[in-house]
Parts: sequence; structure tokens; C-alpha cells
Amino acid sequence: MISWFNNLKMSVKLIGGFLSIALLLAATVVFTYWQVGILGQIQDEGARRAVDAETAANTVNAAVNIYRAIADTELNLDFQASTVTWSAARQKADAQLLLMADVVDTTQEEA
Repeated sequence: MISWFNNLKMSVKLIGGFLSIALLLAATVVFTYWQVGILGQIQDEGARRAVDAETAANTVNAAVNIYRAIADTELNLDFQASTVTWSAARQKADAQLLLMADVVDTTQEEA
């Protein structure tokens, strides 16, 4: 079995060695490229989740602003100024709720 390898010319052995290293290098490059693609997908998903979390936090802040408008109305009894504050807070909250509706995926998130 080894005798056929010993009978090969030196040039054939060298070319075979270089080709085997080149194939190994090509396989490594393809595998690395594939793994980088997977890591890119994971990173994109993480970035999307971060944006979704920011949208959720802003929605909570909109609810706090509505509560603040109601509390200011009850404390100050300035209904004209409160109407303006209430309208602005409600418009922002409605806009945030629309954004949040696009973000939710499951029934638990919708609740």
C-alpha cells in the first residue's frame, strides 16, 4: 500500500501536498464565512429586540405622562391648561401604542 506512494514522482507529491493544504484552507474559509453569517443573524435579532425593548419603555413612559396630566388636573384644577397637556399626552400615548402593536408577537405580549 505504501509502495505506490513511494513510486510517485516528487513533483506529484509536492502538488498533492499543496492541493491538500489549499483544500483544507478553502474548507476553513467556507466554514468561517458560514459561521459569521450565523453570528450576523444573531446580532440582527439582538438589535431588533433592543429596539423593541426601547419601544416598550417609551410606551410605559407615555402612560406615566398621562397619569401625570390627570394628577396635575386634580391638584391644580386648571382645566384649560390641563386640556392642552392631556391632548398632547394622549396623542403621544396613542402613537406609542400603535408602535407597540407592531412589536408584539404573542398573545402574552399583547396582554
